[in-house]
Amino acid sequence: MNSNTFNYPSVRSFLKQLLLEDRYKKITPPDYIKNKYYLDNKYAFYLGIDAIVKYEQIIEDSNLIDEYVNELNKIFKKFSDYTHIKNGINNLLSKTVSIKLELNNIYTFSSREKILRYIYNKYIVNGYFYFGFSSNYSNEIKCIGIKSNTFFIDDRLKRINDLFRHGCGKYLFLNDRTAITDDVVIATYFALISPYYLADLISNPVFNRKYIDKESFYTHNLSRIKEQLVKVCNCENINELDKKEVVKTFIDCYTLSCGRGIKPCVAKISRASIG
Repeated sequence: MNSNTFNYPSVRSFLKQLLLEDRYKKITPPDYIKNKYYLDNKYAFYLGIDAIVKYEQIIEDSNLIDEYVNELNKIFKKFSDYTHIKNGINNLLSKTVSIKLELNNIYTFSSREKILRYIYNKYIVNGYFYFGFSSNYSNEIKCIGIKSNTFFIDDRLKRINDLFRHGCGKYLFLNDRTAITDDVVIATYFALISPYYLADLISNPVFNRKYIDKESFYTHNLSRIKEQLVKVCNCENINELDKKEVVKTFIDCYTLSCGRGIKPCVAKISRASIG
């Protein structure tokens, strides 16, 4: 996602502190995300990305960005509950819109209506859907677009699924569809942990064992990843021949998808283009 707003020093400094400082690690995600996907302790960073994207799309004014970020800093330092932070961001956006529209009193019915109409037109009518992915899929997306039933599971991953199902009657990958979202947080999350199939893989119940290190799949440590896959195969009584092919095929896919130079990307899809 190309964005000039993210190049402002104040924005970069703000996001960097959300990513690195320990005090923001206590900001945890809602259960509907936490229970379904692997998440680390960087949810504050994702919320910060969301706040900047909304500013860029709704406000579109470089003169107001530094003050906006200054107020964001106050919100994130004051609250540790994500609902309070999101409410604070929404209130800040409304206040900033009122400044942009030069409204003297934002509490009148007329002012509130103008603010609501402005945000609705900017963010909903003329807004975007998003899709998070890794840059190794860029050419495929540019050529054929985001195909819901072909993009996520390629033939090699299907082969792993077939082998695993043959061995124990289960699938290693549970999802064979990809999806766009109107939630920047979700799209950014999947871009940063892409490829998508990793999140799907470790959300599988066969990985819900205390001695399985899910985090290893995001470390690029191939020997550690192999070790976890072997543990899972052993637990599910996969025979040695199938186990070797499952591990080898996955490592081949992983190496291609997660090699050096692979970058997180977010595609912006105009709402108007798909109704």
